[in-house]
Amino acid sequence: MIVSLAALALAALFIVPSFWNWSQYKQQFEARASDVVGLPVRVTGETSVRLLPTPKVRFTDIVIGNAADALAGTVSRFEMNVELTPLATGEVRIFDMKIVEPNLNLSLAEDMRFDFGDPLEADEAPGGTRIVFENVAVSDGSLQVVDESTDRSIKFSDFSAVVNARDVKGPWRAIGTTHAEIGLRQQNAPNLAERVEFDFGTGTVQDDGGFRTRLTVVPKGRPVELEMQGDVLIEDGVPSLDGRFKIAQRPLDDTPTPEAAGFFDWWEADGQLAVSMDALSSSDFELRLADREDPYKISGLAELDFAREGGFDVQATGEQVDLKRFAALLPGAKAVTLPSACLHSEASCARCPPYQGRAG
Repeated sequence: MIVSLAALALAALFIVPSFWNWSQYKQQFEARASDVVGLPVRVTGETSVRLLPTPKVRFTDIVIGNAADALAGTVSRFEMNVELTPLATGEVRIFDMKIVEPNLNLSLAEDMRFDFGDPLEADEAPGGTRIVFENVAVSDGSLQVVDESTDRSIKFSDFSAVVNARDVKGPWRAIGTTHAEIGLRQQNAPNLAERVEFDFGTGTVQDDGGFRTRLTVVPKGRPVELEMQGDVLIEDGVPSLDGRFKIAQRPLDDTPTPEAAGFFDWWEADGQLAVSMDALSSSDFELRLADREDPYKISGLAELDFAREGGFDVQATGEQVDLKRFAALLPGAKAVTLPSACLHSEASCARCPPYQGRAG
């Protein structure tokens, strides 16, 4: 979001001839950026503009919004080079853009809407010009999303990524790493925190604001890979996702070889996925484990409620286990006990947010 909004503001200054007043460049950027974001944007640090051989702009200490706004934050340094040669064909290439230490705080309204004030339409570049982003580098960023109605938060810190896009409307792709923390803001509340690698992509944003998306997440040091894909829908300013997920084991250096693997050393799960601002659910998930060719299967439905009290509901049915069949995978075993992981009647795992629910 920061990339596209900032680029739109800067593109207006580069592309529209009436804006080429370099002595007032800072004020013009602040005014255009404020219009695009719908919040006051101020450059409190240094401004550097170069026109030749290629236009280059550099700002430091950018402030977005005020402390009381739903969206507020700062950017330590912003700079980019712009290739105007393709302008005659209706295209501008932005390359070597660097966004350093963008720190944003976002508060959700009571109705779960993202309320940014009254921004201009951010999906149209000035004069219909197509803006292409090449290797935009975002480093040392952070984003905290707070839901005041439930006292829950999602925080991404130490965020770094390389971003590319064919146009402001997409498709977009971002590959990077971040530290993700999900849970309650109250002191001493157990949160889910992981360092993750991610690969995020979108399709072209449609007229109604919806778009196709795909996200792959790999927690560092854990033998797990999660993939989600589907359609993001925007209704009355509230986003939701309707798609599918897949989560599977991935090899690590110390992962047992297939010959030495145990009953639970290979597994994968997939199914339908619906995500809204207040719940996550799957109506037809299936978990497969033990044998890739003829796995043991557990299927069912699950729902996780994001309300203040929270809660989950899992209903699953598994096949009967043939101990003779899996004898080679269970050396010396007389019984099979499925691991509960973080899922039980009163989930209080030290790494998980405290949710109560049922599994059956």
